[in-house]
Amino acid sequence: MNISEDQQGRAIVLHLAGPLGVGRSVRRLRAAVGRALAHGGRGLVLDLSGVSYLDAAGLGALISCHRRALRASQRIVLTGLRRHVREVLGLTCLAGQLGEAEDEEQAVRVLDGYESRRDLPPHIPTTHCA
Repeated sequence: MNISEDQQGRAIVLHLAGPLGVGRSVRRLRAAVGRALAHGGRGLVLDLSGVSYLDAAGLGALISCHRRALRASQRIVLTGLRRHVREVLGLTCLAGQLGEAEDEEQAVRVLDGYESRRDLPPHIPTTHCA
């Protein structure tokens, strides 16, 4: 997994490329999110458009990063969800906790406070969740 970082306004954007699953990719994601959260700011945009594979370990890492961000009074917004990633996220009842934006620009606006999180379109289906 390759992770590159950009700063957009008060948000940090992490661009992920490659498989996100058991092993090194999960450790790299957690380390990158930890470094980004340490900088303060409003939160993180995770651009998943380059993620070619997502398994349960990768999903767990996303949820762990989300909780870590909340503890730091920050947020994570996802963007660039490919069909297979969206399907994996849709299988969990925790998917609704992760915000998704149409694109990186909208995600940055949300984190910069120009839009509220509830304005995010509910793109992640949660078919079996109450």
